[in-house]
Amino acid sequence: MPAAMAVLDEADPDLVADLPPIVSNLAYGLVARFTAGEIAITEILPTLDRALFRLTAGHERRGSR
Repeated sequence: MPAAMAVLDEADPDLVADLPPIVSNLAYGLVARFTAGEIAITEILPTLDRALFRLTAGHERRGSR
């Protein structure tokens, strides 16, 4: 995930540390919902994309304001 980490270089370190388990759990949940027939496979990536956008929008390193 080096490319993603480069994008988050200026982000709050606590946010950066929290993102991997959040995204991993979301991905597992979405795959489980697909497997159960609750969502289409085509919903997985857009949902991850929206979640990452919402989680990271407007965050910056503490003390940089």
